[in-house]
Amino acid sequence: MKHKQKLLELLKADDVAAFGNWIKMHSELEQVEIMKEFKQLSMNNMFKSQDFSGAEILKKYTKSIEAYEQAIVAALELKAMLQKIQEEIENTLQRLARSSRENKQEIIDSIVNNDEDATERKKLALEIISIEKQIGIYDAAFWAPIL
Repeated sequence: MKHKQKLLELLKADDVAAFGNWIKMHSELEQVEIMKEFKQLSMNNMFKSQDFSGAEILKKYTKSIEAYEQAIVAALELKAMLQKIQEEIENTLQRLARSSRENKQEIIDSIVNNDEDATERKKLALEIISIEKQIGIYDAAFWAPIL
């Protein structure tokens, strides 16, 4: 047991606040590990004692510890899922930005080459530029060939 010595010290001190503060100093995964060690240590010590009056309290602790472990595991799974979703969103935005840039480049090329729809594309380009300025992503160097 990795935390056995510290757990024994805290149990002997009988200071619930100190125990709680010490637990909070650790990562969520380590908190689960500590609580499992605490449960195992408590079970071992209970049966060493001739006084089993604490058995009911220990059962309640055990249920609380298991609920805590499940909550931490669920929270970690949720964090991992949210991280994956965030990565997907970022990847999608990057693909969209590349695609958008390619489309805008086609508009610029059409105007520069004076294609038959260059006038309409110039109007579209000016609208895009206006929107980009409003949302703060305008790149003057990109649009320089048509301005």
